[in-house]
Amino acid sequence: MYSVKCILSAALVAALTCVTAHATVTTGGGTGANPNPEYDTYVAQAASGTPDTWEITLPNNKTYYVTIACGDPSAATGPHLVKVAGDGSTYSTVTQLNVATAINTYTTATNIPVLVTASKLSLQLGGNSYANRINFIIISESEIHNSPVCASTSYSSLQDQDHWKYNYWNGSAYVPLNTLVSNEWRLNSSRPLVNINGGNPGGLSPLMDAVRSWQAPFDDTVNITGWAVRSGATGLGDGVTLRVYKQDTSGTRTELMSPIAITNTDYTYHNYSITGVAILAGEKIHLHVDPNTNSNYDSTQLNAIISSSANGATASASNGYSSIQGQDHWTYEYYNGSTYAQLNTLVSNEWRLNSSRPLVNINGGNPGGLSPLLNAVRTWTAPSTGTVNLSGWAVRSGVTGSGDGVTLKIIRNSEATPLLSDGIGNTDYTYHRFAVNSVAVTVGDRIQFHIDPRGPGCTSCNSNYDSTQLDAIIQYTTP
Repeated sequence: MYSVKCILSAALVAALTCVTAHATVTTGGGTGANPNPEYDTYVAQAASGTPDTWEITLPNNKTYYVTIACGDPSAATGPHLVKVAGDGSTYSTVTQLNVATAINTYTTATNIPVLVTASKLSLQLGGNSYANRINFIIISESEIHNSPVCASTSYSSLQDQDHWKYNYWNGSAYVPLNTLVSNEWRLNSSRPLVNINGGNPGGLSPLMDAVRSWQAPFDDTVNITGWAVRSGATGLGDGVTLRVYKQDTSGTRTELMSPIAITNTDYTYHNYSITGVAILAGEKIHLHVDPNTNSNYDSTQLNAIISSSANGATASASNGYSSIQGQDHWTYEYYNGSTYAQLNTLVSNEWRLNSSRPLVNINGGNPGGLSPLLNAVRTWTAPSTGTVNLSGWAVRSGVTGSGDGVTLKIIRNSEATPLLSDGIGNTDYTYHRFAVNSVAVTVGDRIQFHIDPRGPGCTSCNSNYDSTQLDAIIQYTTP
């Protein structure tokens, strides 16, 4: 597949040749105004009455799909003007881009089909009386789609990182949470709040929903799957309601599923699945924890995967967690250095070995043992043959400075060489994100996610203070 993504001008020039230039072309950026680097940088074209022309040589008589984003992280600009041609002379205006953008907002045209008949694809930029900003250009032989995202694995201490925002809803508007306390997004250091595992509503009048929001970078049709479980004190408060909305760029909201009511004595996992949601670049998915008539004792764990319907099946370690071994192809195990065995006791919804450690729970696990040391392992068994991509995160949650840390390992079929090995020291509380792509699997192959109690560099290792949060997404690359 031919695909080029251009972010900085150096990359743009390397991929596209400027054949006529009538305006000053410079580069710029928001120096962190937008946490997504593809939007925080741009090629700037000064206002000019004559367009600049850029060309790239491509194999002839083929249709290519062009995706372009315009905007400035630090200023309002536009309307932008971009035209494309495949025959070198007949240019069509990309109407989706021919709009003005406010500061740190963007307009995107996705998968514009261009039939190349002159052995080149041509772009005309500008020619109007406004400055243009080009953030990136993608040229591909097939349509591009949104990468799978997971609310927990994408969680960040930066608003808008990976296109996620942490908000509250006051009954009429979404407002970003403004304070980060112990890695929780909060309103003025209080509730409502959103954290890696869910959220907690707040307020008296008005009551305020805790909301995590994802903004689509590309046009697509997506599926949304996930779960919610109440974690506040039993019998107190009046429960919560899980709601999922899509919001278009005009602000109009559409509820995507029937609300899920969770009473104040309900501690079951409520799974949900929403398929075939058509979404345009810039539209948003909002996941609400609604406090009903008061916001007391409303702590709720929540997760969601949003994936393109064009890609294959998706599995998540947290979404697939179950009180049944083998449910949704997941098993909960330990490893003693030579063999794997299933954990045999369920205590407070944690899989344990004889009611002790090692253990695996919905958010991660904890190794155990003395001699031998025992890894906590969650294992996914491939239900079909294909190629999968693995992504996720791990973060140590044991007492700081105690123990000797852990090592995250991903192993296929007990192979001697791990697909990934990442040590996390006993004072390291950063999120260790991972991505392992193009892993071939056949039916019955096992992908094993280890929390190994042997920390980086330990010489006399132990399994003390090794509690570790872990989540992972597994996605087949083709349907």
